[in-house]
Amino acid sequence: TSDLNMNSIAWVPIGNSTSQLFRGQFDGDNNFIDNISITGSYTYQGLFGITGTGFRCANLGVNTTTSSTGQYCGGVVGCINGINTVVENCFNTGTISAAVSISDYPCSGGIVGYIKQSTSVSRCYNTGTISATQNFSTMSSSNGSKSISGGIVGYIGSSTSITDCYNSGAISATSISYNTSYSGGIVGSTANYFTMNINNCYNTGTISSSSVERSMSGGIFGSVGSGSSKETTLTKCHNSGTITATAHTSSSSTSRESYSGGLVG
Repeated sequence: TSDLNMNSIAWVPIGNSTSQLFRGQFDGDNNFIDNISITGSYTYQGLFGITGTGFRCANLGVNTTTSSTGQYCGGVVGCINGINTVVENCFNTGTISAAVSISDYPCSGGIVGYIKQSTSVSRCYNTGTISATQNFSTMSSSNGSKSISGGIVGYIGSSTSITDCYNSGAISATSISYNTSYSGGIVGSTANYFTMNINNCYNTGTISSSSVERSMSGGIFGSVGSGSSKETTLTKCHNSGTITATAHTSSSSTSRESYSGGLVG
């Protein structure tokens, strides 16, 4: 096998709906797929859109550009929706952007946009620009929506381990109205009540979040969920990137909060 240049041909993600999950295994043999361009209005965007149980992707580099119309966007995978999933020795250099104009939340990640089922991610990195934008202008503080972006994974909703990964790309999350934006050098945000193990990971990229009501940015995590029976462990992780979080002044906003931290927002 050898490197492949897609020449910006319109790419249809492999597994692009919940009825068409990709459950196979893909070994890139340490090759690089250049100029993956997704222009269609797919909810799940990446080389792989949405994957199921037993999915494995290894030894692959991608330069993926998403179309800014997807909800779950990643350089390698948009959404992982199956147990026993492994992503290892992969990298992304492309521009990943997720954006929605509905009362829901966009998730973008350099490697994976959204992890919905237990997954192991190891020896992966991102150098591309990653962004998530919530464009729903009529939202109120009661909607509970958000925008989420991470250098490796956008949002994690199940027990996950991330090992030996790094990000050097610029990561941003923006909400143009109420609710929360999360951005993290490794992970944007996590759900409650799941075990997270992050080991030997670091960030050197610029991390920023912006919202009318609440924003959170961190060098490793933008935000970490809580739960009495589960825990999140960070081991040998560090950040040297610039971290900012902004909650805009608005006469209609009753609560404005911004949190930024070297490791966790």
